[in-house]
Amino acid sequence: MIEKILVSGWPMIVVFIFDNVIANPVGWYDRWWWFDIPMHIVGGMVTAWSTQRFFMNMKIKLAKFGRMEMYPFILVGATAIIGIVWEVYEFFLHLITGFITQPSVADTVGDLVNDLIGAIVFCSIFLVVQQKKKKYDT
Repeated sequence: MIEKILVSGWPMIVVFIFDNVIANPVGWYDRWWWFDIPMHIVGGMVTAWSTQRFFMNMKIKLAKFGRMEMYPFILVGATAIIGIVWEVYEFFLHLITGFITQPSVADTVGDLVNDLIGAIVFCSIFLVVQQKKKKYDT
C-alpha cells in the first residue's frame, strides 16, 4: 500500500522537493512576487494527476463513482483537501521558523484558488484524453 502511494505521489514529491530545496532557499518567492501563482497552479495540476494515478494504481474503477463526468469532482476535491493541508503546513512553518509564508488571508485564499485552477486544467485535459481514447477504442 505504501509503495502504491509513493508511486502515485511522485509528481507531488518532486514539486515539494523543488519548492523546499531550490525555490525557497534561493529566494525565488522574494525575488519574483508572482512566482507563487504558477507554483500553486502547477501544484494543483500535479495533485490532481497524483490522485488520478493513485486511483489507477489501487485499481479503483471509475464506475464506483458513477458517471465519468463525476470523476473530476473527486480529483478537484482531493486537490482542495491537499491544498488546505499545504496551507496549514506553511502556517506551522511560519510558527516554527519565523519565515513569512502567508503574508495575508488574501494570499492564502489566492493560493487555494490557484490550486483549484490547476486541478481544473488537469481534469479538462484528462477528460479530453479519455474521450479521444474512448473514440479510438470503439
